[in-house]
Amino acid sequence: MTRFTCLVLMSGLLGVWAAGVHPRSAAAAESSALNLIPLPKSVTLGEGSLALTTKSRIVAADATLAPLAAVLSDELYRLTGVRMAAASGAAQAGDISLVLDPGLTGEAYSIETGDRVVIAGGDQRGVAWGRATLLQAVRRDGESAALPRLAVRDEPAFAFRSVMLDVARRWHPVETIKDTITLLSLFKIRFLHLHLSDNQSFTFASQAFPTLATPNHSYSPEEMSDLVRYADERGVTIIPEIDIPGHSGSWVGKLPDLFGTTDPATGQSRGVGIVNMANEKAYTALATLIDELCETFHSSPYIHLGADETSAAGLVALPEYLPYVRAHGLKEAEQGKSHELFAHFVVRMSELVKAKGRKLIVWNGFPSAGTENVKVPTDDILIMSWAGSPLPLLDQGFEIVNCCWLPLYIVPPQGRAPVAEWIYDWNPRESGRWGVAQPVVMPADAKVCGAQICFWEQRFNEVLPMLRSRVPALSERLWNLQTDRPFAAFGRAARETDRVFERIAYPVSLEVKGLIDPSDVAFEKTLEVRLTSSVPGTIRYTLSKPWEEAPSADSPVYDKPIVLDDTTTVSAQLFDAAGRSVGGVTRERFRRIVPAYRYEVMGPSPQPIWQELPDFATLSVLRKGVTGLMTPDRGEQINRSMFAGLPPHGHIDVRVHGLWNPYAIRLTGQLRIRADGEYEFKVRARDGQATLLLGEKAVCETRQPGAEVVARETLKAGNHAMTIRHYWRNIFNDLNVQVRVPGSEQFEPLETLVVPIAEWKPPATP
Repeated sequence: MTRFTCLVLMSGLLGVWAAGVHPRSAAAAESSALNLIPLPKSVTLGEGSLALTTKSRIVAADATLAPLAAVLSDELYRLTGVRMAAASGAAQAGDISLVLDPGLTGEAYSIETGDRVVIAGGDQRGVAWGRATLLQAVRRDGESAALPRLAVRDEPAFAFRSVMLDVARRWHPVETIKDTITLLSLFKIRFLHLHLSDNQSFTFASQAFPTLATPNHSYSPEEMSDLVRYADERGVTIIPEIDIPGHSGSWVGKLPDLFGTTDPATGQSRGVGIVNMANEKAYTALATLIDELCETFHSSPYIHLGADETSAAGLVALPEYLPYVRAHGLKEAEQGKSHELFAHFVVRMSELVKAKGRKLIVWNGFPSAGTENVKVPTDDILIMSWAGSPLPLLDQGFEIVNCCWLPLYIVPPQGRAPVAEWIYDWNPRESGRWGVAQPVVMPADAKVCGAQICFWEQRFNEVLPMLRSRVPALSERLWNLQTDRPFAAFGRAARETDRVFERIAYPVSLEVKGLIDPSDVAFEKTLEVRLTSSVPGTIRYTLSKPWEEAPSADSPVYDKPIVLDDTTTVSAQLFDAAGRSVGGVTRERFRRIVPAYRYEVMGPSPQPIWQELPDFATLSVLRKGVTGLMTPDRGEQINRSMFAGLPPHGHIDVRVHGLWNPYAIRLTGQLRIRADGEYEFKVRARDGQATLLLGEKAVCETRQPGAEVVARETLKAGNHAMTIRHYWRNIFNDLNVQVRVPGSEQFEPLETLVVPIAEWKPPATP
């Protein structure tokens, strides 16, 4: 993520948010000039400000707050350029004092500014939230920093405020997870949920079962312990998840004697694709894994064990199935109703987790109602509700975390990332879904302890660009059930607080010259990149094709502008005099293109989404610009973010930088017809509809998602005006257009005939 990308995304996404008209509360009025997110419950502004200088200290009144004092010292230095030493003992005038106040409970905190700043909390987390408010309020003032004289009293409405990262399907470097923690901490998001295992990999390096870990895609105990420490110091708690009994194909087969079944005739063990819930050895092994999770993630009050999208029907025929279910009195399971075994499995997992002093979290999707023989303990299990209505779970007595698809699911391969406005205007007791016009509304007294953004299947470089505009809205909505701050005012605050995060997380900034469109990352011939740092140090950089490369202490030193003449990932890192990295890696991939189309993104898309190609004349233009011909590199990058890859040729690039949710798009360009004759056109929109027009005539249309349509058209030689209208509705933003020219037996990509914009001519008559 770069400062360039940050400003583009924040201005583009926040700039289109709608403002409401509401009376303003005292807290909103007092803090409007401070741009605080979330809005504190009580803010009182005094006269003037308190200068924070290099003589100021950050004093931890309690030894448990010393790590936080060191963190705040680093953060304020990157934010303001003023280094304030971390210290202990008694605070003096001009200091920032971090104190514990037993009168403050839960996550409540207070800030008092007199001749010094006093940040108080009932525990370390409360103090960490007070420090986040200070970071948003402080300003650079010449050679010092200045904090407005203010008094704050604050606490959240919901205790469970969380973001999930899927590090099992897509590998994430430790450093970028730390960047995410930094973001969550600044906006007082209490939990980071790590989805550590799935069918693609098992990323938790178990010491008891080392063969389970996926090579080159697992985190060592040392790395995980470091992440836990980093998060704890900033008030964020990491919740670990290993997904069982399903979603476990990558690892349960490695130890079939423990997690699979044994053929009694041969004595050979084999995997069954999921955890064998009728194998007693599996429970012993899982108890060991749970022990390891509890030890590594020692600060988490929860252990998440998945428990969704699993069918136990395949276990019924195993030789151990009947003996196991009979031994445990599972009468329905004995009759072949394997859902009872699944419910029993979750209950046993809850018992193992509870024995370690933790609480079990699972996704909804297991038989939560239990059976006459299996009573599911509602008080011992917290359910993350993501699919279907949460009302039955609430009726059964469960407490839930709202993880509904709308507006909380982000799935880049499916092009799903509900925008911040949807989150801001959302009620945490509403559960929305794609394709359903009205959300399910839960009672005001429903046992909803909070909510979570679920970020699935993402590449590491996609995380911060998406979360930076959405986490502030989540924070506001879960910290305050309602605020009367108009959305436009929230947008202004979001832009300012994002700049705070930018300076703290990424000391190196990218400044570029030569982009075709400032809202995109594409250039035509060359691009000049300048690197600057907000604090002293040495900037080192790498230029590469892959995203994954990062600068080291041995990388080239930046000393002059970088000129790019090809698609390149620029990665930059600041290092101090001792060769230690400072902050995160500033990274962006710039694409060289051959401009070939002018595009208009049309919307807004309705809910439910279009079921047929919309009338473009009735839509608004959300963004317009220039895009280029498809290249192998572009196809590789798109496939890098998709499980279902693009076809090898014929793809038209209809993805627009920074836009993720369904939209319609209109491309205009020209085709160069070299000879008179009959041409065949083939159009397919994998999950939408499309029309190819030459001049004003529609020559080929597809009205059935996924279906190929072939049409013929007689054309004269010359340049022909072309328009493509396309929309995608659900998962795959994939448009394929091919052509067969006279005399050829094969279809070729339409783009073999597309004319670069620089070569456009007055079009011929069709």
